[in-house]
Amino acid sequence: MPALSAVAHTDIQGSTRLWEKLGPAFAPLLAEHNRILREAAAGGRELATEGDSFTFAFGSASDAVRFALRAQEAMHAHGWPAECGELMVRIGVHLEEPGPGARARLVAGAAHGGQVLVTAAARAEAGDALAGASVADLGEHRLAAHDRPERLFQVLPPSVSSRTFPPPRTLSSRPTNVPDEVNSFVGRARELEELSSLIPSPAGRLVTLTGPGGIGKSRLARELAARLLPSFEGGCWFADLLEARSAADVSRAAALALGVPLPAGDDPASAVADALEFRKPLLLVLDGFEALVDHAAATVGLWVRRARHVRVLVTSITLLGLSGEREFALGPLPPQDASRLFLDRAARAKPGFGLTAENSGAVSRICADLEGIPLALELAAARMAELAPADMLRELDNQVHLRGPSPAGRSPRQSLAGALEWSYGLLTAWQRSAFHQACAFRGGFFLESAEEVIDLASEPDAPLAIDAVQALRDRSLLRTTDTRFGTRFSFFRAIREFGERRFREVAGDGAWRAVEDRHARHFLEQGKRLLAIPPTGEVMDRFELELDNWFAIHDRFLARAGTERSAAMTAAQVCLALDMFLALRGPMDQRLARLEALRGKLSADAGIEAEVEVALAEAFLGAGRLSDAAAAAARAQAAAERSGAPRTVARAMLAAAKLETSGGDLAAGVARVAEARALLREAGDTMGESRALDLSSQMERSRGRYAEAKLMMEESLALARSLRDDVAVARALSNLGTLLYTMGDCRGAFAAFDEAEARMGVVGSRLNLAKLQGMRASVHLELGELDRAADLVQQAIDVHREMGLKPSLGVHLTTLGRIRRAQRRHEEAAAIYEETARLARESGDPSAILLADGNIATIRYDAGDREAALALFRSTAEEARRMGLVNSHALNLGNAGMALIDLGRHAEAREALRQAVDVWRRAGTLRTLRAFNVMHALFVAENSLGDAAAARAAAREAAAVAGTLGLEGGKDLTAARQARELRDYLARA
Repeated sequence: MPALSAVAHTDIQGSTRLWEKLGPAFAPLLAEHNRILREAAAGGRELATEGDSFTFAFGSASDAVRFALRAQEAMHAHGWPAECGELMVRIGVHLEEPGPGARARLVAGAAHGGQVLVTAAARAEAGDALAGASVADLGEHRLAAHDRPERLFQVLPPSVSSRTFPPPRTLSSRPTNVPDEVNSFVGRARELEELSSLIPSPAGRLVTLTGPGGIGKSRLARELAARLLPSFEGGCWFADLLEARSAADVSRAAALALGVPLPAGDDPASAVADALEFRKPLLLVLDGFEALVDHAAATVGLWVRRARHVRVLVTSITLLGLSGEREFALGPLPPQDASRLFLDRAARAKPGFGLTAENSGAVSRICADLEGIPLALELAAARMAELAPADMLRELDNQVHLRGPSPAGRSPRQSLAGALEWSYGLLTAWQRSAFHQACAFRGGFFLESAEEVIDLASEPDAPLAIDAVQALRDRSLLRTTDTRFGTRFSFFRAIREFGERRFREVAGDGAWRAVEDRHARHFLEQGKRLLAIPPTGEVMDRFELELDNWFAIHDRFLARAGTERSAAMTAAQVCLALDMFLALRGPMDQRLARLEALRGKLSADAGIEAEVEVALAEAFLGAGRLSDAAAAAARAQAAAERSGAPRTVARAMLAAAKLETSGGDLAAGVARVAEARALLREAGDTMGESRALDLSSQMERSRGRYAEAKLMMEESLALARSLRDDVAVARALSNLGTLLYTMGDCRGAFAAFDEAEARMGVVGSRLNLAKLQGMRASVHLELGELDRAADLVQQAIDVHREMGLKPSLGVHLTTLGRIRRAQRRHEEAAAIYEETARLARESGDPSAILLADGNIATIRYDAGDREAALALFRSTAEEARRMGLVNSHALNLGNAGMALIDLGRHAEAREALRQAVDVWRRAGTLRTLRAFNVMHALFVAENSLGDAAAARAAAREAAAVAGTLGLEGGKDLTAARQARELRDYLARA
């Protein structure tokens, strides 16, 4: 059989009516119909059967047309019962690839019962199949909305050639004045689907599309009308109300669209109602009703009441306020649709324009900045003929999206500025005042904030601020979002910028600064209330919602600092209020940049200056900018001394101590922390004392004084628990878990991490949760669970890399390098360690450089360069000893000893290994996998030198550690083999 190339679709006209009329008696008639069509389709392939319809595929158009003619003749000749009469089948034929036959289905849908319609392509290929048939050219028709015209031919066999039919049931034959669009319609798939279901339904008699100017209400309404045309026998009609000012104007516009004559002297609204009452079901679109709401009842209300089969779709900034009205609020385009619209229109403005690797970032930012407002996107895209995307980004700061005519140039409202001016002109005096003042908010606001910031006392007849806000929402100037704290109101950026500019023009900069002052006072008071309680998830979420408002206050008052003495203080208070949030959730670049911007502007208040410099030192330290952190810490101490406030002095001392610890001066750091802790205790600052103890514990751990470190950490945790502060408790638990892991207590470490993670999860600190994942990874590595360790530490690396926290990134990368070495993936480990070395040198942190040097030594060891590795292990061990870093000292001594064994220098190896074990023994931390590896190496060295007594002693001590850690049956195969080797040796000895 040749390849199929033609499709025929059939169905019975009025089959639903026959089912209802005949009931079960219709089933045998349908069976006869099916038999007749299948016999007529002999030689074709049955693609689909659904109810009373068939789709057949044929090898040629001539075969498909012969089938259609045979089928009509057979159906006509069959003796159908009198109670049903002849079953009238409509058939459509089209040339198309075999498949669902979508085009043939549309052609059949245009036919009437007993009629065959074929497309021009099918007729041209039908050849002698048309011999003797009656063929009539029915002209071009649109089968679907925005479809290409299709030329249709009626083909009938001689036995029924006398039949006559109405025009085809196509869009071209439906009455409508909805114009064809020049540009394609992009996006709004969800809205089209929902409205297409709503409007024909009983609930959709009056639907109002609401939204701000430029959001695409009119374009969506026209698209919807075109798509719904097949659903309305009476057609779809579009009335533009741009010039309407009265009820009579509304009626005249509707009458003009519908073709309804308005006799002189008659009431126009009643005349339209009379016409609608007797028209077939239709859709009437009334575009731009916002200036005519007062006339809605006398026009739309009357028409909907009188003509119940009519559907009315209204576009308006605000609702009409009529009974039964259904609002459909139109929001911005989602990002993907916004990009599609921009690219489509840009390609029209500049043929060949498309997305490239070079411009994709700029295009994404353009679409994001324009917030998915279709008109703004079209205006910006039209400028692509003269601007590159990067240049357009700069132009957006000059509000290019508010200027210029619309792409179509059809009406004043078709520029974004024109649409906003139109909306603005509809506001009352008090509405304009509320609109102006609400523009002080950034990123949205709650009603409680509006009450504090919007002042309408000077406006006669003005309502409360909360009612004014609702009025702006009703005018589509504000949009709403539901949050866990209630409804939140916000502007599109273009609307807010328009309102702020108008406010400054109307009232002047002084009035605008007064609103800025109220806005700042409100949020600073709110910040004080939130910071007075321990940070919870609710507090953090509230801060996050208001982040743009906080940033706006900082920017405004920093800009005013040159002319107003108190402005810098306000900016500093904002930064300090935000610091807790930014330190936990980020963005970290904002934290650092905003603190840096305050430098040199706060000398009038030494206490505030010291607090800002302390925060800046910690931010620099987190970013790996050690020299900048040291300078900030020095400035903090000087300012704190000037302030004379013990708590401020103590905080500055803690910042300096952190720098001294990183710089390798542990002794100085320990002494400074002890002094700060005494000041904090005297000042009654429990949180500060907990932090001081935490820092002391970390220092003691670095010095190898684990028992003292554990006592301090437990005291810090107890103080944090007394404050009921989840962040402080989680911080203390995290550090306790790390200490327990260092001491070889993996189970205790996991328990501490579990509780810390639960508490930090409530607060929602992505950064601190990532740190916990990195800590967990180290414990899993200790237990030989390498895949789990790798997954966890990779999560930590991703977050720290994203946030630019280089020192902690280096720590987690080191863990990943150790995992890759354990997996024998040495090339990957080498690349990771090279990155840790680069990060350490960039920061200038001696502790990080020391860690990186140890990592580089292991790379050289793995590469077989034992001499170079040995030299670096020895120098690193010595530097760690000088800095007082016990664990690092012992580890590098042990690695040096293992390198010496490989070099055959067993006596030197024994000396280095004995020193490493002694360091760990004095610190009480022999119960770790790293210590076991060194102890096993010591056993090998003693045994190689023939010292049986020393070898047995080393074997017994190492075997005891292996038993404590459960290494013999553990997942680390090397450690398990070494543990068995020790056991067998001791059994023989």
